[in-house]
Amino acid sequence: MMPYPESFPVPLIHIAKADSTNGYLNALCEKEKVSELTTVVADFQTAGRGQRGNSWESEDGKNLMFSFVLYPTFLEARKQFLLSQIASLAVKETLDLYIGDVSIKWPNDIYWKDKKICGMLIENDLMGIHISQSIAGERISQFCSQSHLNHTDHPPGV
Repeated sequence: MMPYPESFPVPLIHIAKADSTNGYLNALCEKEKVSELTTVVADFQTAGRGQRGNSWESEDGKNLMFSFVLYPTFLEARKQFLLSQIASLAVKETLDLYIGDVSIKWPNDIYWKDKKICGMLIENDLMGIHISQSIAGERISQFCSQSHLNHTDHPPGV
C-alpha cells in the first residue's frame, strides 16, 4: 500500500485492486451522489484504459493510479479540451517541483525527457450542451520513482 497523509483535502477512497479507477468511480457515481473531487486510488489495475480504446496493465504497487470526479456543469461540451489542459498542466507543474525536463504531448501524455511517464483518460457525461460529470483518470509511471528523483535536480527539501 502506498503512504498517504493523515488528512487529505478531498474525499479519498483507497482500493487494493480495480479493473480501472475510472470504472470504479463511475460505478460509484451511478449508485450515489459523490462529492466533487472524490478521488479513487488503486494499488493495482487489471484493465486500465487509455485514449482510443488502448489498454494497459500495471504491476502491483508500481504506479500511481487515480481518478477523480468533477461536476463542471457550467462548461459546454464543445470546450471539453479545457479539462484536458487543466489536468495536464496540473500534473506537469507538480512534477516540475521534483524533476526537470517535463513536457506535455497533447492532449493527454506527460513526458520526462523522451519517456512517457503519465497518461490520462477523461470521460465526460453530457446534459444538453453542457458537461454534467467528468471523471479524470491518471497513471503516473514507476519511472517517476524515488530513485529518479534522487538523481535529478529538484528544489531543496524535496
